[in-house]
Amino acid sequence: MSQKNFNKAFVVLLLLFITAVFMAMIWPFLMTIIMAAIFSGLTRPMYRGLKRGLGGRSSLAAALSLVVIVFGVLLPLAALLEP
Repeated sequence: MSQKNFNKAFVVLLLLFITAVFMAMIWPFLMTIIMAAIFSGLTRPMYRGLKRGLGGRSSLAAALSLVVIVFGVLLPLAALLEP
């Protein structure tokens, strides 16, 4: 085996090892990360519409989006989950 092939194989093995360690670290949080990505993707159109309506003020649009999500989704959901 030449030095060049050995170097390529070593880099690939090192990459696989680092990937496996990373996946082992984030495995308990993987579903949470996926759900956060889905939820943020679903709420992005609302944010963009608010940003356009507020004249490009991104901080105000983000704050207003958060308020709408909390009061429009999370509080009613929490009320349904209360015994």
